[in-house]
Amino acid sequence: MKTHSYSLRVYYQDTDAGGIVYHANYLAFAERAR
Repeated sequence: MKTHSYSLRVYYQDTDAGGIVYHANYLAFAERAR
């Protein structure tokens, strides 16, 4: 199995009021890492 790592800075706009990353943004993160 191949592995792939990608460093990503999570911006404030990607989080909710509690500072938790909104679950739908994981799709955008996967697209950036692709």
